[in-house]
Amino acid sequence: MKFLIGHNKQNYYSILAGIPAPGVGRNCHTYLLRVANAGIHAGISPNQIFADIRKSIPPGKRNVSDQEIWDAINKAANRPYDRTRLQPIKHSHKPRVDAEKFRSALLDQREKITEEMIREVSPIPIPGNPKDHAPLFIESVFRPQEYLFAGYRDCTKVYLAEEVANNLKQYPDNIPPHVVLNPFTGGQGLTKSGTPSFLSDSCISNRRNVIAESDLDSIENQFCILARLNLPIVALVHSGSKSIHACIRVDCPDEESWKRDIRARLYGDFLIPLGFDAACCNP
Repeated sequence: MKFLIGHNKQNYYSILAGIPAPGVGRNCHTYLLRVANAGIHAGISPNQIFADIRKSIPPGKRNVSDQEIWDAINKAANRPYDRTRLQPIKHSHKPRVDAEKFRSALLDQREKITEEMIREVSPIPIPGNPKDHAPLFIESVFRPQEYLFAGYRDCTKVYLAEEVANNLKQYPDNIPPHVVLNPFTGGQGLTKSGTPSFLSDSCISNRRNVIAESDLDSIENQFCILARLNLPIVALVHSGSKSIHACIRVDCPDEESWKRDIRARLYGDFLIPLGFDAACCNP
């Protein structure tokens, strides 16, 4: 672990040194989040990351405010997103979007969005070796001491995220086929039928993410749709078949908020009319 932390700090300082000049078309704003992510993963305090970024920004054509830096750090530190982004989606018995027109706009052929373009703007650098993707995904979506489910459908146990990531680094070909995108308490709860389980809804410790998945379009079109939805997407995962699974940050505080904001508004009024799988809206 000491070696890992040391390696992460080396990576942080390497990324920090590459901050582009602001205001010259080199995505300085996006790069700040990349630096902040690297710092958080290296165990560096937010105040130190702020100081490092402030003194490392080269001269450019615009000033970078303190608030812009703190926004990147707060986002990297897994602090809650502003859930007011979902407020324009009101619950009703009829969808609030004209799905056909909206899908046509998302798939505007005059400006294609490719996988390579999405990789370039990722705040976390995506390794060239696919075998490095799974542990990076676990480390980016979960905190080290959170319990997660990663395995086959008949598995009944949860494991610390740190253990899962380290195991994937040691055995990169042993990738679990299923991962639940929200952490568990690590203790037993009861299923709806009253059966004890480590994996019941009652065991979810943090309703942080929801998944969006649709296989109605080609992979290329799915990238265009997801990139233009303006949702707080944390990760895009290829299913290995014909769909991209989008992990969306929602930060719901309780079950009632999940029912209202995610099932009814985000899914019922928005994603389902666009062709996304309704079965994915369970925490």
